[in-house]
Amino acid sequence: MSTIGRFFKEGDIYSGSITTLTVILKKVSIRPNTRKGGGTKQPDFLVFSGPAEFGAAWSKKSEFNAKPFLSVRLNDPSWPNPINANLVEGGTEDSAPDGDGVTKPIQIYELNWNG
Repeated sequence: MSTIGRFFKEGDIYSGSITTLTVILKKVSIRPNTRKGGGTKQPDFLVFSGPAEFGAAWSKKSEFNAKPFLSVRLNDPSWPNPINANLVEGGTEDSAPDGDGVTKPIQIYELNWNG
């Protein structure tokens, strides 16, 4: 698996960037789908670059270790094929120091390409 994105989570929103050989998106957000109805096939999240929606994500659990992850599908009319990926917990890194000079660990999420 290749890591094509790196995200941080604040509340229910993931914010980060996606970089491939042909795509560089610096301000990507994965937000809850507020338009979701009762249908189970509708995505749980929508993916945006600025105001442009270009993907969707579904909440899943790993069959291997039961950890939650997002199954992500990205698409754009300029791409020959959609990109399928999983957003999973990565490691942690320290935040910038606060006013007291204290840093806190921040959970990183990795977007791994399913190719």
